[in-house]
Order: sequence, then C-alpha cells, then structure tokens
Amino acid sequence: MANLRKLFPGHYEPVDGDLKLLWERGVFVVDANLLLQLYALPDKTRSETLSVLKQLKDRLWMPYQVALEFQRNRTKSIGQARDRTAKVIEPLEGALLQFESLVTAVQLDKRGLEAASKNMAELASLGRSIIADAQGALSGQVDMVGVDPVRDAVDDLYGDNIGTPPSQQQLDDWYADAQKRYKDRMGPGFEDADKKNPTFRHAGTVYNRLYGDYVIWRQVIEYLAEKDEVKDLIILTQDRKPDWWQKNNQRLIGPHPELCAEMLSHAKLERFWMYDLEEFLQAAPKHLSVTVSETTLIDVADANAEVKPVRSVWSPRPTKYTPRDLGKVLDLLGSSSAENDESFVSGYRTLASGVAVGDIVMLVGTAHDFTKELSGKLINAVEFLDLFIDPQVIHVHLLTRNNNETRFQTLAVRKIDSFLRGAMPKIAFNVQIVRMSRDMKHLKFGGGFE
Repeated sequence: MANLRKLFPGHYEPVDGDLKLLWERGVFVVDANLLLQLYALPDKTRSETLSVLKQLKDRLWMPYQVALEFQRNRTKSIGQARDRTAKVIEPLEGALLQFESLVTAVQLDKRGLEAASKNMAELASLGRSIIADAQGALSGQVDMVGVDPVRDAVDDLYGDNIGTPPSQQQLDDWYADAQKRYKDRMGPGFEDADKKNPTFRHAGTVYNRLYGDYVIWRQVIEYLAEKDEVKDLIILTQDRKPDWWQKNNQRLIGPHPELCAEMLSHAKLERFWMYDLEEFLQAAPKHLSVTVSETTLIDVADANAEVKPVRSVWSPRPTKYTPRDLGKVLDLLGSSSAENDESFVSGYRTLASGVAVGDIVMLVGTAHDFTKELSGKLINAVEFLDLFIDPQVIHVHLLTRNNNETRFQTLAVRKIDSFLRGAMPKIAFNVQIVRMSRDMKHLKFGGGFE
C-alpha cells in the first residue's frame, strides 16, 4: 500500500537530505524572466548573481522557448531598467532647482548671513554631486545598442546547453493541450490567457505568447525524460503567479502541488523544487562555495517585491479641489488669508527671522491650465501682497489634481516662474508643486505623487 507522500508527492517539500542532492546533482533551468531581471539589478548585485550561477555552469540547461523569450525581450528590459533610473533623477533635479531658487530668493548675503549662505551653497553643491552620481549610474547601465555584458555572460554560462527549436506541428499540439489545461486552471500559463496580440513569427514558425510558459514546461519534461541519469531538477523563475506556485498571502510556499507531481512523474525524477531569485541566493551559500552579500539580497528583494495598489496617505484627493481646499493649504502653512478667488488664494506670514513672505496657492495641474485670464489674476494678487506687506519673497504653490504627470507639472512650474520673473523682476518668487494628504493635515512640496 502507498503512503501519503507517494500518493501526494507534490504536497511535500524536500527535506535537508533531498535539498542536498538537488543542489549537488540537479539540472538547473532558469526562466527568461529571471535572466532579464539581471538588467534591472545594480552592477555589483548583478555580478554576484552571475558568479553564483557560474558555479552551476555544467548543470545549466536552457529550453529553446526561454532562449527565444530572452532575445525578444532583451531590449525592452534594458529600456525599462534605464527608465526607472531616469525617473529617480527627475525629482532630484526638480527638488534641487526649487531649493536653489528658494535660497536665491531669501538673499542671505544681503542680510549679513554669509555663513548661512556658504552652508546653503555647500548643500546645493552636494545635491548636484548626488545627481551627477545618479546620472553616472544611468550612463553605466547596459544600453540597447553596443556591448551587452549581460547577454555575453549568459552566452558564456550556457554555451551549447540549449534545447532545439520545436516544429510547427509540435507547437500546435502543445497549444491545443494548453487550451484544455487552461480551462481547468491547470498551469503553468493560465494566468497569461489574456495577453494582447499574442502571435508572432520567428524563423518561419508561428508562436503564441499565451502558451509560452506551458511550452517551457513541456520542453523541460521532454528533455529530462530522455536523460535516465538525471533524477533532480531545480527551476528558477521570477514568475510569481499562482499558475506556477502554491501561495499564501503573497508568500511563495513552493511549486504548485499538481505541477510538482506532474514533473516528478513525467520527467521520471526523484526530486524537484523551484526558487525565485531571492530565495535561490539565500539558499546558495548553504550548498555552494559562494558568498552572497547582504546588499545583494536587499537589492534582489527590492526588485522582487510585488507592487500592490495600496492607497497611500499621500494619494491625491479623488475629486477636484475647491477654494476651501486652497484655503486649507494656507492654514497648514500658517499664513493669514489676504485675498480669495475660485482659482487661487493668497496670504502672508512672518518668519522667525522677522522676514515677511507671501503665499499664493493656485489650482494648476499642467502648463495648459495657466490661461491668460489666470495670469492676469495672479499679477493682481502679487501686486496686492507687494503693496500690503512688502514681502521678501512670494511663494507660489501649485496645488495639483494630477496623479502621474510629473513632467507636465514641471513645465507648469517653469512657465509660471518665467512669467512672474519677466512681469515683475523686482520681486523674488519661489514656484513649486504642493500636495495635501488625504486627511488634509499635512503638506508635501515638489515632485510628483507617490
């Protein structure tokens, strides 16, 4: 009679002895998404990850579908990695610009505060140095053209250990099988069933992206079924969907039990397991002669984190702001109201140093919102504050409704700043984006929304 483990092999994770054999003898199959993830990692983390994989060089095997997906998605992954770095630089540049503008407006030198002026200049210099470092990191990233050290490293890792291309008939048979499995939510791949424009042609063969995961699965099974000497397999993938994994509250428990049982049976294996990159690097030092730094684990964990639509306290309010909301900004600034309009409010306050400053809060999301009528009202508000309190500087706060148009918000800041300095050159201005928390108790200045 069979025991529970034999009846339900997919529901048991390997014990220490099994893990030892998996790491010592097993074939390692790395999915394309993990290889492409290398482009998103910092240089040192990428090098450390590749050095771990190099320890397994003789036991790495790449299904043809993985090779195809890696080549097809390489430039897209490079572009996404560079875009993420560029998006980090943009708010830094905006914050530095606003800081320098504010320092200039306060005119510390003319107030006899030379030491403070020097400190401010040093801070600005440090900010420019940080931005230069970030720009250097961007320029040091892999580009879409020219030398690609990641692909070169992958080429070196695998050599000729790559599967053969499938025939059109073989693909069509697998696709038909996948369709039946997907109806029963049997993976891998049923979570990809809604991909747009899924078909493409390569080397005269028509491929369908809806079934890419299943093709990889079948290619692994057929390869190992012919290798009687191979009894152990580890798959590494960054695909964290439930058509691959058994999950509990987003935590990966192990490969999906049905997939695990199928692989053990059809590929004639004794042991099978899966890791994502983070868990793989955590386990590697226990089984290989490698060291993985804490920095690498942190970098990979950050890249591995699943992004969920969590509503932040700093999310913009869902409806349009009202004049009352504009007045609330004045209250949070500690500014006394001077003039109100449906498009803006103005106020004034005195700093601890005795300096009088003016505040104007406007509802402007993009440069296109700054109409001729609104510019006239803005000039009137500035003239009123100038006459009423003779401010050292007037802060113009742009309360925005937009959630994801940082570039257009920056253009609005520049347009209004340029307009004011041209129209009233004798007055110092500081123009910046402002946002309120959802509970309307806090303000943040500059940049786009989180």
